[in-house]
Amino acid sequence: MAIYLQLSHKYVGYAWVLEACGIFFLGSLLKNRFLVLVGIIVLVLGNMAIPAWSRNENYIAISWLGEALGLFLMGYKLKIPEIRFCGMAVLFLGSIAALGNASGYQMYMAKVFLLNWPSLALLLAVSVSGTIYYLYNRLVLEKEKYVKTGVGVWALILIFVFLTFENMHFFQLHPYKYFLSPEQLSLSLLWMIYAIVLFSWGLKRNIKGMRYAALGLTSVTMIKAFLMDLAHLATIYRIVLFIILGLILLGISFAYQKKQNLFDRGESQ
Repeated sequence: MAIYLQLSHKYVGYAWVLEACGIFFLGSLLKNRFLVLVGIIVLVLGNMAIPAWSRNENYIAISWLGEALGLFLMGYKLKIPEIRFCGMAVLFLGSIAALGNASGYQMYMAKVFLLNWPSLALLLAVSVSGTIYYLYNRLVLEKEKYVKTGVGVWALILIFVFLTFENMHFFQLHPYKYFLSPEQLSLSLLWMIYAIVLFSWGLKRNIKGMRYAALGLTSVTMIKAFLMDLAHLATIYRIVLFIILGLILLGISFAYQKKQNLFDRGESQ
């Protein structure tokens, strides 16, 4: 209460975060779970108070994502699942806030490609999700297997949305009016590259779900290419693109056949 009365309102959040760190340290030192949970509450309040004075949605998203990573790292270090779950809940809220900013007016007003607050906030959401998924792989907890899978799927979705929004923003800043429709063609190209990366990683790590996601994205990209991208192209360009798409499908099929023995030995989730 004294802190709140003496300090300007924008510093209250920082004071609460410092207090939360002290409570966490004391709780971990004494191995007292109650103090750790109190520290979580104070940390959440502090991180909500820090961006509140600015009314900047990007600042709020970045603050929540930083809080999510901090909570998960504490839960990871202290081996307390409740803290990890709190971190993932805050991760979801921060990611939704970042997605809202990237799809709304703030992205439309951004004058610099990629190096703008909505893009950086969304990129941070991708990074935090990937970091949490990586740490979950190191924990090897059977009870939280589905939670780990959910975090991985969420990270892949965020990457897909990030690529889509950045492609849209680039052509918003650099408008072109050609019959080749470069915005849609480049979007299909980005999706296909992303699908190839997912498929290759799924083969290397023997992850069935990632391969299925890659095949699903490839199918969506093919449908989009046939129905939208090729609709206004001259015949020669259609032939060239058909050949390219066919070669990609043949490459995927060849890779599957080459790894068939690996698939038969079992799948990792």
